[in-house]
Amino acid sequence: MTSSQFDGRTVIVTGGGTGIGRATARASATQGAEVLVVGRTASRLAETAQGLPGVRALVADVAAPGAAEKIVGSALEHFGRIDVLVNNAVGDSAPSC
Repeated sequence: MTSSQFDGRTVIVTGGGTGIGRATARASATQGAEVLVVGRTASRLAETAQGLPGVRALVADVAAPGAAEKIVGSALEHFGRIDVLVNNAVGDSAPSC
């Protein structure tokens, strides 16, 4: 096994239930990171985490009041640190382009 730039790092990926967020979470985990994957749908987060013991799922809507505190608190509780944030989720209240 070779060393990776993600060994020993903690990564939070919001919007990690599908698409780019899922791919980012899975790639980070396979490169040695502990990953907190965040999204609104438990079943999709479970699919993202499937087969990757370093991935922990957290159901949360980033646009909800207190969500940021919940996400950061969960990462610190489980991993003790945060090294990388991939803010891939867009809340429902975001302006459309």
